[in-house]
Amino acid sequence: MNTPSVESFWQCREEVIFPKLFGPVRRGIFALSVDLFTKVFRQAEVDPRRLHYGVLEFAPAANRGSRLYATSGASNPSAHQTKRHPS
Repeated sequence: MNTPSVESFWQCREEVIFPKLFGPVRRGIFALSVDLFTKVFRQAEVDPRRLHYGVLEFAPAANRGSRLYATSGASNPSAHQTKRHPS
């Protein structure tokens, strides 16, 4: 059995689950960048896993009068997690 890719987790979460829960994405995903960590947060090193974190913005909806921001990426399986449980 093939191990699902991280991209398949992203796609399901961001294109199926989040829109079903929150409505359509308004402006896309805002991802963290190396520049943000090094120039703004003044970090000498950046954990590469954090570069896959982002925030999606959802417009107000009939049942919610304000924007909603959802994080994406923090719960992605890492390489060692997906390889730890062979099928």
